[in-house]
Amino acid sequence: MNKTKKYVISTGQIYVLINLAAEKSALNNL
Repeated sequence: MNKTKKYVISTGQIYVLINLAAEKSALNNL
């Protein structure tokens, strides 16, 4: 149970990092 929770949290962090990187590259393209 605890392993699954940790996995979900790390996946969420990766998703947030990808979103931030996408926003940065979108701003750079303007």
